[in-house]
Amino acid sequence: MEFELVNAFPLSSVEGLGVPKKEITTKPYIALAVCFVLSIIMLLISPAMRILGIIVLVITILAFVKIPNEKRIAFYDTCLVIFPPKQRELCQKVDFDEIIEWVVRQGKVGGDQLILRLEGDKYIQTESFNSTRIVRFLNNVMPEREANRKQRNEMKNTPFQWLRKKK
Repeated sequence: MEFELVNAFPLSSVEGLGVPKKEITTKPYIALAVCFVLSIIMLLISPAMRILGIIVLVITILAFVKIPNEKRIAFYDTCLVIFPPKQRELCQKVDFDEIIEWVVRQGKVGGDQLILRLEGDKYIQTESFNSTRIVRFLNNVMPEREANRKQRNEMKNTPFQWLRKKK
């Protein structure tokens, strides 16, 4: 099943947008660096920990070398560009003015999802590997369009009602 790209944009034209303010990639550098440091510490602690340290070190080095570092989302001054995983010549360019509502859904099994609702009742959904950076950036650019914030504000403005009524 092939999905349709909303706001298709040629990948060759992305360089014309300038330097991105923030990029979300697939390689977890911080987690790999922490594992690397912990494995070095395990090597220095005791002979029993050295075996575990060597195993963690080998896995960390393999992850550094073998995990491809692909761009998934790039944030610019006026827009964001989403790079679909198996698309080599097209990406999705979304201007911040087109976004009506956005939300990051945290998943338990499949990972986090960034969902954008655009004008004309179009939706864009993509994996978000670093959801905290995405939420932080989008809250700086357009906090009033976050779906969760709208829902919380609506709940605050409704009067509280007890579940059991007094007789």
